[in-house]
Amino acid sequence: MNLDALLTADIQSLLLKGFMVVFSIIYLVYAIIVLKQTRVMVGTVEDVNGGIFLLISFIQLIVTFVLVFIAFVLM
Repeated sequence: MNLDALLTADIQSLLLKGFMVVFSIIYLVYAIIVLKQTRVMVGTVEDVNGGIFLLISFIQLIVTFVLVFIAFVLM
């Protein structure tokens, strides 16, 4: 392989990793907003299964933190 092909591959890899980090951070903000909205909904709407919605929101937030961590490790 020549040097130009290697540099092009490195630039593409760097751009892909950069997008992974940026989009995982955007998804983290989304997960935090969903969790806050779920808390407000559970407080407003009296429902027996409100805890399940909170649990799902917390699981989504934990998965998002793992995703951000993986994105930074791969960077």
